[in-house]
Amino acid sequence: MSEHSLVDVCLYYDHFQGGAPQPNGGHGAKLAHLQKMSFFGKKVKTHPDAVWSHTQIQDDLADLDITFRETRLSQPIQAGTSRHHWYVIEPFFITQCFRENQSVLKALSRRALQMLRSGQLSLVIWYPKEAHDLEMDDWFALLNQGVKDLGIKNCILYFSDMNVQENALRWSARHSTPLHLTPRALDYWFDSHRSLMNAYLRDDELGTFLRPEPVLREKPRPKHYLCLNAVAKAHRVFLVNDLGQKGLLPQSHHSLLFRYGHTVDRRDLESEVDKYLQLDDRERATKIREIESFLDQNHPGQPIVLDRALKDYGENDRVHQPWIYQETYCSVVTESVVDDDIFFLTEKTYKCFHFLHPFLLFGSVGALTHLRKMGFETFPDWFDESYDSEPDLRKRYQLVLQNIQSLCQKDLKDLHKLYQNSWEKLEHNWQHFFLAKRKHDFKERVLGTEYNL
Repeated sequence: MSEHSLVDVCLYYDHFQGGAPQPNGGHGAKLAHLQKMSFFGKKVKTHPDAVWSHTQIQDDLADLDITFRETRLSQPIQAGTSRHHWYVIEPFFITQCFRENQSVLKALSRRALQMLRSGQLSLVIWYPKEAHDLEMDDWFALLNQGVKDLGIKNCILYFSDMNVQENALRWSARHSTPLHLTPRALDYWFDSHRSLMNAYLRDDELGTFLRPEPVLREKPRPKHYLCLNAVAKAHRVFLVNDLGQKGLLPQSHHSLLFRYGHTVDRRDLESEVDKYLQLDDRERATKIREIESFLDQNHPGQPIVLDRALKDYGENDRVHQPWIYQETYCSVVTESVVDDDIFFLTEKTYKCFHFLHPFLLFGSVGALTHLRKMGFETFPDWFDESYDSEPDLRKRYQLVLQNIQSLCQKDLKDLHKLYQNSWEKLEHNWQHFFLAKRKHDFKERVLGTEYNL
């Protein structure tokens, strides 16, 4: 690529080190300066999560075939070199980066602010891998207000909640506050996960257990289902506990790793129980004691490990040892989000496509409908899929449990026949995941014409 050839995006950075761009807002001296400042009358304490440790966006754009150039902020913008000129901020945890006494927008360089206020640059908050509630810790309000207060002309928030536009409008109406940024939904995990799996597919060793070999169709399996759980969120803890109480765990391969040391706060157990279960006072007290007993036995120091320990999990949570899929007939997927207006699917769902598993999906309302619109097959011959359209979380949770109970009542020979009869669907999902062209142009979702400067 020549020095001045046209690219999709020019990425502007305050600092380079060893020829590599340093993440905006988190560079050495600036952090030291930030620690000495006080915002809103409060002394700033720099939280480690507010530091950008990498510039992931380059890898993300390359995966999506979006061309880019890294540019020093001190260099003038050259007309005709790019459709988009971005000053990118990449939060590690967005709720830690936009806080009342610690908004990283306060650390923007003077040069960056001048160019953002004039509209020469767009401020891009690149956070397409998570989908938090907009009300959580007031992060969205503080970001929106910060953009207004600093006079930033164009700010785009890339976010994994596929309902983020609607949720932002509802937030605006609820708080009687205009939006000063443009939220943009990205189904990032599908494209990212597919890109990674395509790379593994080309590997001689790894590719052998990612292909739909006919031998897998005929292989008898000793377990009914697979249920993988890394972060011990409440819905996963409750589900694993209830499956154990109903005697359904021995029919599965399952895990609960308490990743990041996360577990359910016992002080919140009453509200969490009420969220998932309709119980009277006595039943609620009994259930809380039951969950507390479960957490006494299963905790960050004593996780439920399946194919590898937590210390190995962080290195790659996409490719598991093949036997956990080849010894089970289907997957019970516990997605990251189940209880909000957020619509968010991750690699947890997409793994089923390349590992040739029918699936029960405990996630956002309408998740199965969304997957069918994307061109994938779901499995109504395996499960009562009415749970997918049930907006009441308590009822949806019970429908998920009932589906697993019904599954476990089936004889393994019957499940084997059902799996063989589902092979055409499984092959279709595999082919569609790896080979089919997306119905929407992902590149255009990132580079929408409304952002042209």
